[in-house]
Amino acid sequence: MSSSNKKFTIAVEGNIGSGKSSVLAHLANSSLCDVVAEPIDNWTNLKGHNILAMLYDDPHRWGFAFQANAQMTLAKLHARPTKAPVKVMERSIYSARYCFVENLYRR
Repeated sequence: MSSSNKKFTIAVEGNIGSGKSSVLAHLANSSLCDVVAEPIDNWTNLKGHNILAMLYDDPHRWGFAFQANAQMTLAKLHARPTKAPVKVMERSIYSARYCFVENLYRR
C-alpha cells in the first residue's frame, strides 16, 4: 500500500464544552474525513438505562460500569472500517482510562 492510500485516525480530545463537537461539525463537510461523534446515545440509553447520569449521581457505584462501557463503545468505533482516508473521532479509546478513570480517582 502506498502512503497515499494509507488511512489514519485522528482523535479530538478535550473537556466537556471545549468545542470538540464544533471541530467535528466543521470537518464533517470534508469528503476526506469520516467523522465519528462521541457515542452519547449509547451512554444515555443502554438497554433503557442512562449510565452517564448514573455515573454523575453515584460515581463510586457506577464508575467502573460506565468506564467499561465507554471503553468498549469507543473501541468498536475505532475498529469500524471507513472509506474516507481520515477517520476523525470525538474521544479516543484512551479517554476511558486517562479522562474518566482519572476524574473518578480524584473524587
